[in-house]
Amino acid sequence: MSRQILASKITGMELVESFRQGNESEVIGYLYEEHKKAFQSVADRFYGVDEATVQSTILEQIWVALQNYDVERGTKLTTFICT
Repeated sequence: MSRQILASKITGMELVESFRQGNESEVIGYLYEEHKKAFQSVADRFYGVDEATVQSTILEQIWVALQNYDVERGTKLTTFICT
């Protein structure tokens, strides 16, 4: 999974499938690094929260979204994570 992620962009469906096959850390790390700015812009709406809590919350939200994502609904994975 790691080489595939580094070599090219993969679809949300492929990421979810890989996550559900046991590659949780790689997929979460990939999504976090690829979309850090978007996740941070959502997190910046909350004042008074320390950086460690923000990062932890972002990673947890990615994990929860990957657990619950339904490809059939047609929502982009990053949109699903950020809402």
